[in-house]
Amino acid sequence: MAEANSHPYIRVRDLNNASVLLLTSEMLYIDDETRSNISRYVVNTGDLIVSVVGTIGLTAYIGKTLDEANLTENCNKLTSFKGDFAAWSYFFLRSSMGMEAIRLGTVGAVQTKLALKNIKSMNVPFAPACAIERTTSTLNGILELI
Repeated sequence: MAEANSHPYIRVRDLNNASVLLLTSEMLYIDDETRSNISRYVVNTGDLIVSVVGTIGLTAYIGKTLDEANLTENCNKLTSFKGDFAAWSYFFLRSSMGMEAIRLGTVGAVQTKLALKNIKSMNVPFAPACAIERTTSTLNGILELI
């Protein structure tokens, strides 16, 4: 791994219990060549990431300090949410119902993995847009107090 530069590398262990993932002094960095080789694994502010290997199901938003950071292949990024659906999805994945969906979507005998196709096929509960907005606003307010 490279010395501190403009290419932070997000590992599963960096997620811990963060709701919003921010740059820390414990993060690693990659060099320019590695960055070009893993250019598909770049995340942006507001993306939602989920660990899919190792400690499966850790979930966090990408904070401003990690915009354009590089993501381990042991996580998937979820993007292109409309309105408050990113927050709604985040809270679902962190809920007992979401964790059960993650458990059911995990495959493999020796090294378990949460396959991307199983993430895509999860049934996130539907609610009217006004209910999603109200609920996520309340839950985000609680997160800010923690």
